[in-house]
Amino acid sequence: MSSAIIAIALALVTAAAYRPALNASFLNWDDNRQVSENPHVRTLSWETVRWAITSDLAGYAMPLTWLSHALDCQLYGLDPRGHHATSIALHVANTVLVFAVFLALTGARWRSASVAALFGLHPLNVEAVAWIAERKELLSAFFSLLTLAAYVRFVRVRTGVSALAVATAFMAALLSKPMAMTLPAVLLLLDYWPLRRLSWGAVREKIPLFVVAAAAAAWAFVGGAAAGAVKPLGLIGFPDRAANALVSYVRYLVLAAWPTRLSPWYSHPALEGVPLASKTVAGAAVLLATVTLLAVLVRRHRPHLTVGWFWYLVTLLPVIGIVQVGGQAMADRYTYIPLLGIFVLVVWELGALPLWRARWARPAGALLVAASLLVLTVLTGRQTAIWHDPMTFWTYTVHVNPRAAIGYYGLGGLYAAEGRADDAIAAYRRALKLRPDFVNAHTEVGNLLAQQGRLAAAAAHFRKAIAGRPEAAGDHSNLANVLLNQDRPAEARRHLEIALALRPDFAEAHNNLGIVLAAEGRLDDAVEQFRAALRAEPNFAAARGNLRATLAERRRVQGGERGGDAAPQGGP
Repeated sequence: MSSAIIAIALALVTAAAYRPALNASFLNWDDNRQVSENPHVRTLSWETVRWAITSDLAGYAMPLTWLSHALDCQLYGLDPRGHHATSIALHVANTVLVFAVFLALTGARWRSASVAALFGLHPLNVEAVAWIAERKELLSAFFSLLTLAAYVRFVRVRTGVSALAVATAFMAALLSKPMAMTLPAVLLLLDYWPLRRLSWGAVREKIPLFVVAAAAAAWAFVGGAAAGAVKPLGLIGFPDRAANALVSYVRYLVLAAWPTRLSPWYSHPALEGVPLASKTVAGAAVLLATVTLLAVLVRRHRPHLTVGWFWYLVTLLPVIGIVQVGGQAMADRYTYIPLLGIFVLVVWELGALPLWRARWARPAGALLVAASLLVLTVLTGRQTAIWHDPMTFWTYTVHVNPRAAIGYYGLGGLYAAEGRADDAIAAYRRALKLRPDFVNAHTEVGNLLAQQGRLAAAAAHFRKAIAGRPEAAGDHSNLANVLLNQDRPAEARRHLEIALALRPDFAEAHNNLGIVLAAEGRLDDAVEQFRAALRAEPNFAAARGNLRATLAERRRVQGGERGGDAAPQGGP
């Protein structure tokens, strides 16, 4: 069978496995914040490009991913089928690229095809494909694989153009997601096997790539810290991070071998999960150390084991949790590129077994491989189905992980949108029972309680939200609204002033501060606040009405008239 036919077969089978994702909707988990409710990606313009370059909405820079979302919005609007189609197409392209890259590296057609099939059909990759917000994973992998393909060309045709192709593809991978920062180390692993050209010269030629990778790592860390995505050591200490990292390395391998009950959210032991037992951590450390030692010892006779194992260790390193991004212990999407090392290790080791010399072995092996891939395809289809809609998704999440506070938070948002306020409050409180420091849950409970007129309880939740995130202007404004309804304008004004110091263009805070100032008789200052609200939000009807009423009141006061009934209205 020719390589072209194998590539077409891989593409068709992979596309068929993920076809159910075309019927999925946007989720109320990053899909809304990053795509469906993000005005910056609604158009594809120079303003979009400028925003994509400077935005830290995702916690780190990923301008090419933002432009990919913007292009989808241009092509499909907010029809999720189009966005899912692009993600599936990228995964199909990545699957074919895996085959092409390893075929070019090794010349082993069927082994390369087996690695590509495992990559294309493994259920652990569903999260990266079926979650629209994870476009960054697919796009970064696409350019990472192009980097590997360009590097194979560079090794064989050492020209300035081929070197530029490697550097360009690598930069594109980084600009899609910084996780590609480990690519220079992967190139060195490939220099060892299968290219067998590792030398000091090979190391020196990659120094510019390592410099770029270090800069990308620093940029991602600083940007993530500024955006609040990188968690401080005070929240999760280094011993807890190291323990979770060791165990996660092993857990990923277990899930790769037995991919059932995969969860969109794995609870971190230091936050909401079951604390790790010392023997569990020690066992993981011993296992990893043993396998690593064996991989070093067999490097001459089985270099594929060495390269496959270190590929896995190195490419997972940025997201293994030493630098903690987010509150999860691990995530299926993080294995998208790293598990390629394990697939290579397994396929090449099985392919080297002496039993394949027997006449009966190859047909039996082909049947076994086909059966295994069929099982993976079925599991992938089932896993894709959980991403169909938000209710299915969050219900599944709390089913497979009852300790997932984020799952109850997601359900709370759905209940609130359906007008089921009591159910929403119960879901949010369940999330807070698991994670008392869950700031967003405090905010949402406070909003719902305020709508029900339960002002004291609402204020308590807003204060807890502020204690956990004092830089959040919205929580100060929410608390101020409650205080105004409790007839405590002085306290409300203090929180409104804090909110505006944090966010000077906060229209609602300007409007509410104007109401407070007008009630105090400071009409000139109130007029300025209402005007500031309208500058920030020109269609703010309440602020416009309050401005008219305050201007009328000021004219009456200046004319010596007694005030009427035109006092500013609105606020909470």
